[in-house]
Amino acid sequence: MTQNLETFKQQAAEAALEQVQSGMVLGLGTGSTARYVLTGLGARLRDGR
Repeated sequence: MTQNLETFKQQAAEAALEQVQSGMVLGLGTGSTARYVLTGLGARLRDGR
């Protein structure tokens, strides 16, 4: 069950990251999904997306 929940969190983070555009100011909560958002954002910054 926990693995499914983590998969949903990753999917939610990816969906949120699809909305991010250069120059945006992002508000980020302290929930456990924030880890996935930060990881995904870092990957996008590294490869120029």
